[in-house]
Amino acid sequence: DSNGNDDRGLGRWSFSVINGKQQHKLVLITAYRLTQDTIPGDDTIYAQQYLLLRRQRLHNPKPKRYLMMISANNCIVGHN
Repeated sequence: DSNGNDDRGLGRWSFSVINGKQQHKLVLITAYRLTQDTIPGDDTIYAQQYLLLRRQRLHNPKPKRYLMMISANNCIVGHN
C-alpha cells in the first residue's frame, strides 16, 4: 500500500493505493478543484494558490488547470 498528496503544498489532492488479492490495486483519489479562472479578490483561494505557485517560480500559473495536469500524473502514473 502507498499514499501521497499534493507535492506543491496546496492541499488540493491526496491518494491511497490499496493492494488487493491477485495483484489487484484500488486507487482512491480525493481532490479539490477551484471554480475560478481568474483572481477575483485578494482573499480568495484562487489568489492564495496563485501566489503560492508564483513563489515556487511558476510563471503565470493557472491554479484551476494545475490540478488536472499534474496530480493525475503523479498519483496514477507515478505509483502504478
